[in-house]
Amino acid sequence: MLSDKRTLVLAGALCFGSAQLRAQCPDGSPPPCVRAARRDLPSAAERGRRFLILPFRNVTRAPDQDWMVEGATTMLGDALGRWREITVVSDEQLYPALRRHALVPGTIMDPARVRAAATETGGWTVVSGEVIATGGSLRVSARAVDVVTGREVARASHAVPTGTDVRVAFERVSSGLLRPAGLDSATIDLGAGTTSSLDSFRAYLRGVALANRAQFRQARDALLESIHLDSTFARPYYAIALASLFVDPMGSLSTGSIAQHYAARAVQLGTQLPPTSREVAGALNAILDLRFTAARTALERLVAADSNDLSALGLLSLVEYSDPLLVPSGNGERPRGSLNRNNRLARRILDLDPTGHGAFIPLIYSHLLAAGDLPGMVVGVRREAGSFGAMFFQGSTRVFVPILRDSFELIPAESLATVPADEWAASRRRALDGARGWVNRWLAIGPGDGEAHLAAARVIELEGDYNRAFRELAIADSLGIGAGLTNAGARRLALLAKLGRYRDGLLVADDLWARGMFASVSPLPFDPTEALAWAFNLFLMRGDFLRADSALARMTAALQSIVSDSGLAASAAVRMLSGSPAGTLWQLELPAGFRADVMDSLWTRRATLPPDGRIATAVPTLQRLAAAAALRDSALAARVRAAPWFRP
Repeated sequence: MLSDKRTLVLAGALCFGSAQLRAQCPDGSPPPCVRAARRDLPSAAERGRRFLILPFRNVTRAPDQDWMVEGATTMLGDALGRWREITVVSDEQLYPALRRHALVPGTIMDPARVRAAATETGGWTVVSGEVIATGGSLRVSARAVDVVTGREVARASHAVPTGTDVRVAFERVSSGLLRPAGLDSATIDLGAGTTSSLDSFRAYLRGVALANRAQFRQARDALLESIHLDSTFARPYYAIALASLFVDPMGSLSTGSIAQHYAARAVQLGTQLPPTSREVAGALNAILDLRFTAARTALERLVAADSNDLSALGLLSLVEYSDPLLVPSGNGERPRGSLNRNNRLARRILDLDPTGHGAFIPLIYSHLLAAGDLPGMVVGVRREAGSFGAMFFQGSTRVFVPILRDSFELIPAESLATVPADEWAASRRRALDGARGWVNRWLAIGPGDGEAHLAAARVIELEGDYNRAFRELAIADSLGIGAGLTNAGARRLALLAKLGRYRDGLLVADDLWARGMFASVSPLPFDPTEALAWAFNLFLMRGDFLRADSALARMTAALQSIVSDSGLAASAAVRMLSGSPAGTLWQLELPAGFRADVMDSLWTRRATLPPDGRIATAVPTLQRLAAAAALRDSALAARVRAAPWFRP
């Protein structure tokens, strides 16, 4: 695969004022203070090979040069980072460090704060610079300073005609900055290290900026533009594979997906990338190929080498969320992936970069999973394989249900009966409260993030306030939804049906049908499959037996891919689409009142049922299941017993 609020604690004004008079961080900045990691002071020679490249200043403030403020860190970082002996602080580390020390890109930065950021990140040689457009030329100037001594160790400047490829200037400047590393005679071809197309490079930078704001669909479009302009540029292939994983998690992990293609291409072009980026690209490629062991090994090594590597931390968090391989645990076994470690890694990412909003996604959705959100389970497998079918539907697959006590625990499905009902209910409330807490933190720092409002809508829906959930979903739609972890159309259909707005729900069901959402059906209870169950019942209510029959046929075919008995597959499909739980893998249960309304309407149209269709055969089962659900609801029982379709 397969999404980035802190609770604001406000002290009284007088208390804050008095504390401010006496509180100061070691670097001279006001609280809160960030404790720099302790490290031995490197020698001058070592410091000369560890670079922290600050965003440049656009001195003349010409709009055409604004992109170079932050683009300079990438261009110079690519150039310098190609040397094995040189370490460049990555953008993923740089920008969180700048934010922690209140350093604003494109401005004159306070030297004491810069020293604190450099010490924290290990970028002992700090590069600052500026871009000046004047007289038909563009000049790039930079200076390198040893952070320990404060001494300037290198200075370089180069001008190119306005409108030409500015990377020529950055190439010349980067060569001049290598003097403290003992590489005075080095020459660097930045264009060869990235792309020969300036437009491609700028589209890539735009895509990365969008992805950092969790706008993954827009990011994918920008990155596709970059690849279209230069198909040999390595960086956008990795970035678009990662964005695609957020846009379509299930599709990206399917054999032959476009995300797999892009990740493989990034690895193929990996000689362009710095060594660490090359390893991260390989790890993403392994995840998309469902080779979790290989991905885990590579990412554990990267995180052990640099605990601030946000790219490696993010992918390792994904591995912990997804890794299904069974390993020994106590007297039994459990999936190797850990929701607890997934949460710790996501919190670490937020600590390093509070604006990395995508890190909220695993925190929220792991809690929703334990709160009863679909699919409501974690699957364990005994071997890795190259496809979902081979991995999850063959061999001795085991099913676990997450429960939240002091931490997440996985209960084998066959042992659920041992968990008392009150303890189970308390766990779900605790998990839903946890999801709500993370959603509130996200909304506090990203009120304009569509993904945050989408997650909030799901939490509110599980809390039972369907009207408010529907309004929150509308806000998410208006802001734009960048990921595909929750399907907005499916949630809209479910909410309309739960609110009794059946006509509006049918319009949504028709739209989803026309747009092909149900063309490929999974037998697992994800959003699109849940939406198919709602649509199936609404089609029955309208008397659209052709579509209802087609929906039943599609679910039957999906089940036959894992169940050889066609009769068993057909009966299971009826039960699942009726909205009744079916075994451990299908825990979707549609409201009994809704199902009674469907049967009332269906019964008035029974004369128009095609006599030889699937629906006519399924009606007795639908009657029995709807009656059984209604009888468990005391408010519905009398009404249903009096209904002409009642079948005990």
